Formats: sequence, structure tokens, C-alpha cells
Amino acid sequence: QGLNFIAALLLVVFQNEEQAFWTLVCAFDALGVEGYYTDRMLLLRADMQVLQAFMKLKCPKVAKELLRLNVDLMSICSEWFITWFAKSLPISTVLRVWDTLFFEGFKIFFRVSMGIFKQIEQQVMACQSFDTVMERAKAWPRCMVQHNELLKASFQGLPYLKRQALLKAR
Repeated sequence: QGLNFIAALLLVVFQNEEQAFWTLVCAFDALGVEGYYTDRMLLLRADMQVLQAFMKLKCPKVAKELLRLNVDLMSICSEWFITWFAKSLPISTVLRVWDTLFFEGFKIFFRVSMGIFKQIEQQVMACQSFDTVMERAKAWPRCMVQHNELLKASFQGLPYLKRQALLKAR
């Protein structure tokens, strides 16, 4: 579902199958995201609801516009979470995101998602329909080549996200 993209990028980075495999195993265990890859994807669905709630607080214009256009975050962001952004962001950006992901944990999924939306706010606001959002949504993160700017948007102006608060919200 998404682990293949993660495994492929780890193979590129490590150029050693065993190192890539054990890195994936350790990261998977440390992040606690096994529920993203189960039959009903219950943890992924819960995290999309948590993201929606945080979007209302931290990116209210985008959240309100997506709601107005009947766009469910699951249709845009689920790929980001299950591939750890490996399929959606440029590789150099993914590697910077992974640095923070492996250091700070699963809460980075939420921070980076909100950072992407903060950076594309004007583009989202320019969309006039559900169809337009869905057509453009895949391209938005692929334009995040300035990884430092994305990380600034993900951390600045977004007060500290506590792991406990996210776990409780799940």
C-alpha cells in the first residue's frame, strides 16, 4: 500500500538490502504506524480526523475552503501518511522530512501536512470546485523543492504539538 515506496527509497539511500530492511523495521516500530497498513486502516482514518481537527485550528482558511468544497482530507493526505511522504515530495525534501520524522516521531506527519497546506494556501483558495482541488492536489507537494521552507512552515507558527495530545486525539 505504501511501504514499497518507503522501502525503495531506503534501498537508494543505503544501497544495501539488509540495512534498508532493518532500518524500515526499526522505523516502523518506532513510529507506531502499523494501523496504517491493516485491512480497514483504522489508525490512518483516525489520524485523518485528528489532522482535520488541527487544520481547523492551525490552517483555518484551508480547512474551511476544503470543507466548503466537500474535499475529505483522506483523499489528499492518506498517501502522504502511508508513504511517509516518499511518493509525494521531491526526494531531497523527503530525506529532510525523514530526518525530523525519525527524530521526533509520528507527529511530524501532522506538522509537515499542515506545513504543505500553509505553503499552498493561496492555491487552495483559488480552487473553485472539488474537481479542481483533486486535479491539483497531487502536484502541490511535488513542488516543495525548498525543503527548508517547508520545514519552517511546518514548525513556525504551529505551536508545539505534543505527542500525548495526538495520542489522546486518536
